[in-house]
Amino acid sequence: MIKHSHRYDDIIDIDFHLKHKPMSIDNRAAQFAPFAALKGYDDQVKEVARYTDTQPILSDEAITQINEKLNVLLTLEIPKIFIDYFVADHNKSGGSIRQINDYVTKIDLYNHCLHCGKQTIPFENILKLEIDI
Repeated sequence: MIKHSHRYDDIIDIDFHLKHKPMSIDNRAAQFAPFAALKGYDDQVKEVARYTDTQPILSDEAITQINEKLNVLLTLEIPKIFIDYFVADHNKSGGSIRQINDYVTKIDLYNHCLHCGKQTIPFENILKLEIDI
């Protein structure tokens, strides 16, 4: 017979077949699931990979046409417009070009912007402006 040290005397005769339910496959698989060693790293990688547009530079002729149309808007009561405009990205350089088809609720000459519904569009961000008359 093998002689055991006194450290193992209290456990050597314990039945190793435990009397509890086996672990579910989902719980067992979760033990081997990957973990994020660097918190927020995946979000940063996605942010860097996210594409943004650069703001187009309009010609003097295009700026003149937009200004003329803004002056026409001042004479109309509640004009409906089709507009392409640039929105700067808050997290990185560039932004996105958006379109809106809505009624102008206010032309703010002091702050140089249009209000269409809940959107506020600075004049300098307007890329294309069409008036539905």
